[in-house]
Amino acid sequence: MLVFKDCKIVPLPQKTNPSYLAFALQKDSPFLEIFNYFLLKMMEVGEIKRITEKYTTFSQECPNYSGKPLGFNSCVTAFGLLCFGLAIAWILYLGELIATGIKWISSGQRKKKEPNKCDVKTDQQAKLTNKLPPF
Repeated sequence: MLVFKDCKIVPLPQKTNPSYLAFALQKDSPFLEIFNYFLLKMMEVGEIKRITEKYTTFSQECPNYSGKPLGFNSCVTAFGLLCFGLAIAWILYLGELIATGIKWISSGQRKKKEPNKCDVKTDQQAKLTNKLPPF
């Protein structure tokens, strides 16, 4: 039997998936005594232990990796993908700005700047500002 060991795991302080052996029978079933008899016989012979050892996973003996830092080499790919995504986003953003600018220029629908009402001086205001002494 091949057993693959992936030793990059962290041991837990307690069991997370305990397995139990159980049979469901109807309440007051006439088969309860028969089941109990044969289960006890199987336990005495060691058949239950053999079955559970056959179908349960084996414990692994691995070095303790708790508290060990990740290191730069294990993070390079993630940061590279992040930078690549940012570069693509900036290229698309600049392309969109250029495309909308070209569309805006070629459409010829540029608004001419209309003078603001506050900027237009009446003749009386112009005469008054000319008569004021300079500071």
